[in-house]
Amino acid sequence: MKTDLGFIGKNIRNLRRQRNWTMAELAAKIG
Repeated sequence: MKTDLGFIGKNIRNLRRQRNWTMAELAAKIG
């Protein structure tokens, strides 16, 4: 998953807009 750090970085902005993802879920998927 570390190979998609840049990809996730851009997606985080979209995810925050949707507010469908919580910090806990993001941490769980990234971690």
